[in-house]
Parts: sequence; C-alpha cells; structure tokens
Amino acid sequence: MEIFNAGHLPVIAVERGNVRLLESTGFPLGMFREASFTSSHVQLSVGDLLFLYTDGLSEASGDEGEYGVDRVTDLVGRQARCCAAGVISACIDDLRSFAGAKPGMDDVTLLAIRHAD
Repeated sequence: MEIFNAGHLPVIAVERGNVRLLESTGFPLGMFREASFTSSHVQLSVGDLLFLYTDGLSEASGDEGEYGVDRVTDLVGRQARCCAAGVISACIDDLRSFAGAKPGMDDVTLLAIRHAD
C-alpha cells in the first residue's frame, strides 16, 4: 500500500505486532499549488492494521490535559488483535472515559483498516 500523508497526523501501522507511525511527508494538501508529496510504503500481511484519525481525537482535552498521539498509538497497539470495528469502539470508549462530560470542540473521525485473509 502506498500512503500520501499531506500534513496530517501520523498514520498508525501495526505490522506483525509491531507499531510504527507513518509521519506526514509534506505540507497540508492545498497550501501550495506546486507542492509535491512523497509516499510511505506499507506491505500489509494478514492481520496487520492501519489506523487513521482526525485531530479531534488527539487534541481532545480531559482532566489530564490533551489526549495526544502517544495515547492513541498505545491504545491501538494494545487493541491491534481486535477486528477493525473493535479497535474503533475501544478508542471511542477510552476517549469518553478520558474526556468525561466535556463535549468535544472538534469532529472525531476514525478509520481502521485490517488486512483479512
């Protein structure tokens, strides 16, 4: 799989149980007319997972401060054996627990992709 990440948060890849971040490789899409982007390559094996999310998740606030990319990465790594829907459910449950009754100020969009056999 070839991924172009134009100025967004890192994609979380869980490959054969190892978690890595695929960082942005360029400016946000649409900032510059002549921008060029490089890609990251991922070879997914059966059971591997990609997790994408918006800043509404990583920048959500709670009593402990900001939710953060590290917390998202840790959670996805621990939930990686679940089905894609299970990873998303676990993330939403953890976010609700973290943020408490504080409503989010931004949208939260999550996408989990698992290579199935």
